[in-house]
Amino acid sequence: MSLFVLEIGFEEMPARFLKKLEKDIAGMFSNYLKEKKVCFNNIQSYSTPRRLIVLINNIASKQETEIIEVIGPPLKIAKKEDGSLTKAGLGFIKSQGVSFEDAYEVETSKGSYLAVKKQIGGQDTIIVLQSLCPKIIENLHFPKKMRWVDNFTFGRPIRWVLALFEDKIVNFQIAGLKSSNITYGHRVMGKGPFKVEHALELSNVLENKGKIVLNFEERKKNIFHQGNLLAKQVGGEIAWKNSLLEEVCYLVEYPKPILGKFDEKFLELPEEVLLMSMESHQKSFGVKANNKLLPYFLTIINLEPEKKDIIQKGWERVLKARLEDASFFWHTDLKSSFNKWLHQLEKVTFLGPLGSMRQKATRLSMLMEYLGKKFYSQKLSELKRAGLLAKCDLVSEMVGEFADLEGIMGGIYARKMGEEPVVATAIYEHYLPKGQGNLPQSLEGALLSIADKIDTLVGCFGLNIIPTGAADPYALRRNALGIIQIVLDKQLSLSLSNLISYSYDLYGNVEFKLNKKELFDKLNDFFAQRLKYLWQEQGFKSQIVEAALGASFDNIFDTFLRLKALNEFSKQAEFETAVLTFKRVSNIIKKQAKQETFFTEIDVDLLEEPAEQRLYEKLKELETKFKQFLTSKKYKEFLNLLLELKPFVDDFFDNVMVMCENENLRKNRLTMLKSMTNTLEIVADFAALQV
Repeated sequence: MSLFVLEIGFEEMPARFLKKLEKDIAGMFSNYLKEKKVCFNNIQSYSTPRRLIVLINNIASKQETEIIEVIGPPLKIAKKEDGSLTKAGLGFIKSQGVSFEDAYEVETSKGSYLAVKKQIGGQDTIIVLQSLCPKIIENLHFPKKMRWVDNFTFGRPIRWVLALFEDKIVNFQIAGLKSSNITYGHRVMGKGPFKVEHALELSNVLENKGKIVLNFEERKKNIFHQGNLLAKQVGGEIAWKNSLLEEVCYLVEYPKPILGKFDEKFLELPEEVLLMSMESHQKSFGVKANNKLLPYFLTIINLEPEKKDIIQKGWERVLKARLEDASFFWHTDLKSSFNKWLHQLEKVTFLGPLGSMRQKATRLSMLMEYLGKKFYSQKLSELKRAGLLAKCDLVSEMVGEFADLEGIMGGIYARKMGEEPVVATAIYEHYLPKGQGNLPQSLEGALLSIADKIDTLVGCFGLNIIPTGAADPYALRRNALGIIQIVLDKQLSLSLSNLISYSYDLYGNVEFKLNKKELFDKLNDFFAQRLKYLWQEQGFKSQIVEAALGASFDNIFDTFLRLKALNEFSKQAEFETAVLTFKRVSNIIKKQAKQETFFTEIDVDLLEEPAEQRLYEKLKELETKFKQFLTSKKYKEFLNLLLELKPFVDDFFDNVMVMCENENLRKNRLTMLKSMTNTLEIVADFAALQV
């Protein structure tokens, strides 16, 4: 068994591309090699800003071989009367690369055919890789591509390609470059070129001659360890941010942490502003002690500096300029007021026909009143105020420079300017969640986030701005998912249809492209798709999700409770037989409801058969329990009642003709089944379950 290594060297690749590239190239090689029947042990992939490497361990030197039968043309076309082959027969033999003696006749259901058996595979792996490597490189996906030689596209221009199978070069050409056994190291500390004699040597050459720390985890470990040591020297600890740490690890090939300092006067700025200046613009980390920022920052450079002090001062100078700007914005904003900002919002457009941000603020205030009456009535005036002021910081100087601080600065300014704590907290949290997790912690923040997101969703859907494919410029999927996550996190019993309807009405005279019903139907379906995606991602089976949503999802939290109960119920031994029974009931009612009307209630005098009498009595016996469990949302106990009811339903189907000729008897029996279905379908759509 052998080792194969491929290194694609390129100009500095954006950090956000690299992690996915590692996964993609390993997956593509795995799939293609399996398809080509080339055995291997495992695949490893690595990346830095200037290279993507894949190592395939214990790869076979040849493809596996296989004997297959190939059916050719019908015998009447392939052979002449004298038994010799026609042009069609000869062409088939030639195309398969076999001799005349290898051909034979086979009988199939469609008649007699000419056939051959031939061996496939057995090709040298190095030959397979020659065609495979350029194909994989060409098919790597990037959010954005560059085009250069012969219109070849890639994330960044490719500068070298190393491809070695043991000590042999895997020859191919791509982007005007020929593969070789030459690699390059760090731009400054070990430029190269370096010749690699064997695939096993690449990592050592890169590390020792090229000064490259190839492994992501090793780079991360180095940064973390050295950074903590530097922070300890000034009595603090690094305020690590995992997403930034990962990004930095993909920005460097030879990480070297440096501790910088800034003037203590800047500590008067909010921590969020200081960290944003360091993290977003400088890719640096703050330093804390006793949960307060110290006047230091940690930055990561991509080499071992000869003059560390000069580099340190350069970083300090750049950060100082940003903090000077932030300080100016901070003091300027504190001289302003929310009333002034509210007035300025009139000149800020929300979205075309949807009016200004000032109008949005009014709608948010009314939505907060609506939500507050349901969930936080004791703070109604503060919630309305929070909705009104939520977007004011968009016209502040600070957010004008640091857009990612929207909402956060509004909350900070609200506290500084004497607004109630509930107002400040709601504004501070209302853009959450951003990405995965990070939900609003307070109820007021959760309610304002819901209000903001539903207003945007209704407005965009009203204009028929609905995401298609991957395009979602207004982040409507994220908004819908955010509402769902907040509702579930805070366990809010909220009617989605009522919320959509109220939000729609607040738009007043805005000329929408969709009427209220069209908007509701499309937005309702949009939420259903988000719920389905979320719950399937969490591991719930598709049919269970469909059954829970099929009953109703107007109350998202209630739907989740039913989903969990249904999921537990599905693990019971009797689940499949119970589903078949009650699915049969559901299907009968759905079919017959299209053909005839039912009675408004069951006529006891028409219950002739003992089996239908027993079913009726059992339904009456369980009626109170069903209602109690529904009212108290004890859906697990509700579903367990079905196991008690099932034998009576089965007995009914075994001994009673539902679709009898007597119209009154038929309608009465259907009415009893309909009453049962009405109760069951509050919890789940049994027709959606497949067993």
